[in-house]
Amino acid sequence: MDEADRHGEALLALALSRPADALARAGQLLAEPADALTESYARQARAIVLRDSGRVDEAVAGLRAAVRAARRSPSAERVADVRATLGVTLGFAGRTAQGLAMLDTAVAGCAGGVHGGRVLMRRATVLRLLGRYDEALTDLRRAIDLLRRGGDPIWEARSRSHRFLVYAALGQAARADRDLAIAERLFAAAGQELESAMAVHNRADVALQSGDIPARWASWTRPASGTPPSAPRSPASPPTAARCCSPPGWPPRRSPWPTTRCAGSAPGSVRPKWPR
Repeated sequence: MDEADRHGEALLALALSRPADALARAGQLLAEPADALTESYARQARAIVLRDSGRVDEAVAGLRAAVRAARRSPSAERVADVRATLGVTLGFAGRTAQGLAMLDTAVAGCAGGVHGGRVLMRRATVLRLLGRYDEALTDLRRAIDLLRRGGDPIWEARSRSHRFLVYAALGQAARADRDLAIAERLFAAAGQELESAMAVHNRADVALQSGDIPARWASWTRPASGTPPSAPRSPASPPTAARCCSPPGWPPRRSPWPTTRCAGSAPGSVRPKWPR
């Protein structure tokens, strides 16, 4: 990875962690003369922030411009990555046929490796939203294998977090919990504290819906590394992560596990961060 790609990847990461800073930095880059590769990263990062702020039409327009810039660059992987972001954004906007077509094109443009794994994970996200669970699992299994062999623990953890949602929808609690346990460990080792906390919360939800109340209580009251234990929380008041991690503009996620409660009253699992 050359210097331009390293800076671009850092900007994309900033779009998910500190969106205001990413928007400002992308604006600076686009206000100056820039090569096609840098322009594609800047437009992609800006579009991610716009999408996650609910400005989906602007995000789609920005991503189409990012694709055009990427196509002027020498990197086929850059083109595939931006197309994957555009495909996910179209899918979340309800334009699923267009989104999947774009994601199929992105997958076809990848030779494999880490970039292929990242694109497959994003296609699986839209397939899951459509209820096409078998296809989503196929993509996620391939993605996890490619990312693990390519040494990309953060995206492997993200793929496992999304596979959890598929297993949850299928009622396969043991497999869901296993993926979350691995994702939690990988996120924590990489210093991704928020995403690690999301995995902890979701493991607690799996435990609750499986009838293992002590495991859920232990997850909710477990202190973060290096911090003193906190006072026990009321089961009716889950950690802050449960309230802050759903994507903007989306309703709270209903629990996928069987329940006798009224619709919408069961605790819901926290969605993973939307893939970029």
